[in-house]
Order: sequence, then C-alpha cells, then structure tokens
Amino acid sequence: MSLRLRDLLFEQGVDVSDPAVLADLANEFEVQIGAADQQRVLDEYTSGRDRGVIGSPHFFTPSADFFCPALDVSRDSLGNLQVCANEAAFDEFILACFS
Repeated sequence: MSLRLRDLLFEQGVDVSDPAVLADLANEFEVQIGAADQQRVLDEYTSGRDRGVIGSPHFFTPSADFFCPALDVSRDSLGNLQVCANEAAFDEFILACFS
C-alpha cells in the first residue's frame, strides 16, 4: 500500500489528502479505516512536524537527522525542481547510522 501511495503522489500527482482518494486506496487494499486510525495519522503528522521532518524520506540517527540524504533537492530561479546526487551527504548519513 505504501508504494501505491507514493506512486499516486509522486508519479501521478494525485492529491492523496483527498478523502475519496484515500477511500479508494483503502478499498483497493481491503483496509478498514476508523476514527482512531484517522487520529493516529494526525498525531504522527504533528509529531513529525514537531521533530523537524521536512519531507520524505527523512531519517533520524542518534547524532543528526537527514532529509533525502543521497540527494541535493532544490528549486532554480524559475521554480523548477533540481535534483543532484550528493555522495558526501550520503556518506555522512551512513556514518551517522553506524556510529
């Protein structure tokens, strides 16, 4: 389900916050959703925001946190998304994971 959700959001540009989209996804995977589940999502969203999560993937290690550690993600002066590999940042992330 998580891969399908990511595909909808990042590949197809679907608004995955739309309750109808989420209901269709739940039906596709035969998942029952209750009020407690909805509250848990809101609680986890708040927790992530409070911890400083800025996107996905965002990792936390004992010494630091890393957003998309293998890539430099930015926008140019026209607002176009720019994505480049960042080997040094990935190495720093790996070292933080195992230190």
